[in-house]
Amino acid sequence: MKTVTTIVLSLSTACVWIPQTFAADNCSGYFVDVSQSSEVIDLGNGNTLAVFKSTNINISDDKTSPIHMTSGDCAGTALTTGGKTSASGRCSRKDTNGDTYNFEWSFPAGAEKGTWNFVGGTGKWVNAKWSGWYQPTMASGKASGGIWGGNCK
Repeated sequence: MKTVTTIVLSLSTACVWIPQTFAADNCSGYFVDVSQSSEVIDLGNGNTLAVFKSTNINISDDKTSPIHMTSGDCAGTALTTGGKTSASGRCSRKDTNGDTYNFEWSFPAGAEKGTWNFVGGTGKWVNAKWSGWYQPTMASGKASGGIWGGNCK
């Protein structure tokens, strides 16, 4: 159970190694996640399905970015089969003006990085098409975090 919880915390975070950006990245930063709840369903033969909810905050390297210091909630699942875990979920964050942006994320089994994509929002975020990558870098108790980058234009 503790191992699955640690994996879930690491995978649910959405955004510390040395930050890595890629040629197409025009935004980057850090994320911090705090687990609110999780349930692990035993599927037998060492396989599990975890369902979880977390609260998180996004910290952009660009302090003028509209996503800097946005916060919200995420929900997701992590499936462990054959000793490998993959995870996916959705999040919604609110900015200082009260507008929300929503994104989905995924983390394939065995990967070092996951991906995120905006899937709508309110106000300034209605037509946003941002996307990128994230990498969990720490997990301790109910807290986890990491780095992120992407295309935010």
